[in-house]
Amino acid sequence: MKTPWYEIKAKKDNAEILIYEQIGTDLFTGKGVGAKKFIEDLNALKVKNLTLRINSPGGNVFDGNAIYNALKAHRAEKHVKIDGLAASIASIIAMAGDTIEMPENAMMMVHKASGLAMGNEEAMLSMASALSKIDDGIIGIYHARSNLDRGQIETMLSDETWITAREAVQFGMADTITEQVNIQNCFTGEILGRFKNVPDKFKPTGETFSNKLKKEKPSMGKGPDNPEAAWEKAWNAEADLRSEFQGEKDRWLCYARAQHNGLVKICTGGKSQNFKGENHMVENKSEVLGDETDWNKSWDSDQELRDEFFGDRERWLAFKRAEKNGQVKLFKS
Repeated sequence: MKTPWYEIKAKKDNAEILIYEQIGTDLFTGKGVGAKKFIEDLNALKVKNLTLRINSPGGNVFDGNAIYNALKAHRAEKHVKIDGLAASIASIIAMAGDTIEMPENAMMMVHKASGLAMGNEEAMLSMASALSKIDDGIIGIYHARSNLDRGQIETMLSDETWITAREAVQFGMADTITEQVNIQNCFTGEILGRFKNVPDKFKPTGETFSNKLKKEKPSMGKGPDNPEAAWEKAWNAEADLRSEFQGEKDRWLCYARAQHNGLVKICTGGKSQNFKGENHMVENKSEVLGDETDWNKSWDSDQELRDEFFGDRERWLAFKRAEKNGQVKLFKS
């Protein structure tokens, strides 16, 4: 049975919903519960007052939009409390509140939607068009709740803006500031690592997931630690997954391996190849080594480039090697 990312407590005319996890069904692990189940549970609540408590890094944008719409349509008076973080689509869900309160040290985060596309030019353009439409809808939701104009909001999304409680009230995205609370970061580097401007208080302590992967080689043998078996199981069990990858199992396995290794993944005709450090494979190594001098100069001089690749020089070099070989680059989402 899948574990819900939310909890509902109801008593007479009052109910409390806690969203303290990543939202929606995870495409790659199958974990979590989709919006349909949440909305069914929400609609079963015949209450006058609904308190929604949020501490979430975000999640599935389509699930989040559906949840926002369901909350807006619910007849109860809705009171949102951001107990720590409402990032990404979790901040959209927060906008459903008739009242929104934040402790002084809580934060929201807004950014543009992101996605993964594989295929030809038409597939890439289709993804870009879809993301643009998603962003337009997101901007409309923030605009309806805040006192910001659409241009200001679009700039904030482009910059991946982390918003303090005082700024949220100033922008009309929250109504009340309460006393500070003890915020404990329960989110892994794998979740927050896709964001570029994470404040220190939300960064995971100790060794990050991605750094750990750099030190370890994944087991591809038999047994419970074999990730290939889990990916096969997910493929066979999840119709949505098969649909997302258009029934192409090799594509799914290619992406899953990249996700597992934390590397830039190169896919060509269903076959895959990892690139990392000195282990990369190219046809003309001496030529590439010459090019790498220029690539390193670009890395050292271009802050936007370093931001795009999350400060990971090896990932940037892996991409350039692949680009030189005329292969296709996939981003981790």
